[in-house]
Amino acid sequence: QIKGSTRIAESGMKKANISDWVVEHRRKLWRFAGHTARRTDGRWNHELLLWTPPRGFRYNWRPELRWADPLDRFWKGSDWTLAAKDRTKWAAMEEVFVRR
Repeated sequence: QIKGSTRIAESGMKKANISDWVVEHRRKLWRFAGHTARRTDGRWNHELLLWTPPRGFRYNWRPELRWADPLDRFWKGSDWTLAAKDRTKWAAMEEVFVRR
C-alpha cells in the first residue's frame, strides 16, 4: 500500500511539475509569509503572524508550533516581518530559505 501510494504521489507531482514537495512547501510558505507581512489592511491572516498558541493546547509530546516558526528560526530571532516589507531583499532570500 505504501509503495502504491508513493507511486501515485510521485505521478501527481510529475504532472504538476513539482520535483520535491518539501521544497515546494517551503517556497509557498515563504511567499505567503512575505505577502501577508506586507499587508496593511488589518486582515486576520496578518494577525495570525503574531499569534501564539495557548499553553496546554496540544498534547505533551507535541510541540506548540505556529506556521511562522520556521521563519523565526531562519531569521534567528530578528523581525522577519520588517525584512518582508522590502520585496527585493525578501525575493533574494527565498532560495536560501527554501534550500535550507
